[in-house]
Amino acid sequence: AQMSSKQGYILVVEDDKESRLEAEKILQKQFTVSLAENVADALEIIKKRIPDVLLLEADMPEVNGFEFMKLLQANVEMSSVPVIFLTTDYNQSVEVKGFEAGAQDFIRRPFVAEIMIQRVSRVLELSRLQKHLQEQKQRLCNAEENAQQQIGDAAVRIAGIEQVIQCDIAEHRRRHRQRRKSQQHRNNTAKAA
Repeated sequence: AQMSSKQGYILVVEDDKESRLEAEKILQKQFTVSLAENVADALEIIKKRIPDVLLLEADMPEVNGFEFMKLLQANVEMSSVPVIFLTTDYNQSVEVKGFEAGAQDFIRRPFVAEIMIQRVSRVLELSRLQKHLQEQKQRLCNAEENAQQQIGDAAVRIAGIEQVIQCDIAEHRRRHRQRRKSQQHRNNTAKAA
């Protein structure tokens, strides 16, 4: 038996049953796939597990793909999930609208297995790279904050040491003046005698 190593978790939101099952058949060889017939089903699935990529029918009844995408982008956890629109529409204005809404790509029906897998894989890889960059950026920010804190702590310690030195110098000068006064007093007393 061959070990299956799935590349990511894909949620397909598609109201047409035939298209939904076709997408699952193509994708399940490489990915873990969940299917939703409508937005309500999709939201229930998302509550349980956030997908790595969302394949979303652009033109569903009730809530269309563009409206659903706006809902998702308002949710902090879902806003970074890449969306690929599924469409039969060759209308350029639909594509423009989709890209303006934040879609990563489009896949047209009838589905071509190799194209679907390549597009999903590419979007998944870009998403992973973006997350990795975000994590690196966060690590750098944390390191910078830590360095700033250490510099601040060192400055406080240096200021404290400087204050101690100043006090020591002041005390040393005071004693030196006292010794000189005592010495002058002894000298004056000796001269008088």
